[in-house]
Amino acid sequence: MQCLLCGRRSPWSGQFFLNLFRQIAPSVVNVFVRGVVLFILGAFFAMVLFMFSVLPEARRKRIQALDIGIIANLFSTVWWIAPSSGTAAAVVGIIYPCSDIRLGKPHKLEREWSSVAKCVVLFLGISHACAKITFNSPTQFSLFMAMASLFLWWLFDRSKNGLGLAVLVTLCACALLQSLIYLGVYRNGEPDFLYARTWIPWFFFCGVVTFGTIGRQLAMTEYNFGRSKEHVD
Repeated sequence: MQCLLCGRRSPWSGQFFLNLFRQIAPSVVNVFVRGVVLFILGAFFAMVLFMFSVLPEARRKRIQALDIGIIANLFSTVWWIAPSSGTAAAVVGIIYPCSDIRLGKPHKLEREWSSVAKCVVLFLGISHACAKITFNSPTQFSLFMAMASLFLWWLFDRSKNGLGLAVLVTLCACALLQSLIYLGVYRNGEPDFLYARTWIPWFFFCGVVTFGTIGRQLAMTEYNFGRSKEHVD
């Protein structure tokens, strides 16, 4: 930009925006990449858990082999599960490390990817057990899920802000699901779904803890990579 008084060109304006872009762009790209990874994982795990719930039902009804048409019909009726779960996973996985930074309370448990994998396996194992084990009453099922959820949080999180976020996101997810049912977007008045209302909040809680752990590890990987790059430079 040229000065009107002295006629000299001042390079600071373009340089300022260039430096600002150089500072912001890496963070935006890293958050975007983490969000994409979390979205893919969330959508994939949602479909895996959906199959966990479908296969025991097929065995109960003595369906030896699921036809491709039946599977396509099932996925067409619940197509929204994968994108909504992926979006929720991305939001949770990004919010968790951000809350640690904003609150000034870094996560005390130094986890590795092997620990994150154990958390994911335990989450899938709890979900698979819920699909296979027959409980005598909804109360017994709900107590089992509550104990498993708190055990999962104690093993892989143990932070107060993590617990608060898990409870807050779980309440928001349950309220959103209830609103969709009330508005008629999702209609299901079958006894199985009414039975699921007793344990589905704990299922949301487990999912939040799991993807919060994944998000923290992704952010830690990005932080360690940035530090090593600065050290090399």
